[in-house]
Amino acid sequence: MAEKFWQWLCLFAFRRWRQHWPAQKMPVGVPNNRDPEHPCEFYVPGNPRPEDWNSCRGDGHYLCNECAYKKVDEEVDQ
Repeated sequence: MAEKFWQWLCLFAFRRWRQHWPAQKMPVGVPNNRDPEHPCEFYVPGNPRPEDWNSCRGDGHYLCNECAYKKVDEEVDQ
């Protein structure tokens, strides 16, 4: 429950901040705005959880590994 509150608070503050700054000053790595030059509307920073949709393999962007929706490939010992 606390995690949802902090997520809400961060999104609320980001939306307020976004109203007052031009698009070229957008931060990198915030929810639903991975990078202004490489947008991803599904980007959510955080660790993957079992209840999340984890079928995204990313597009090679360096922040994809930090996304909660990135599918984690299990390493196989050889």
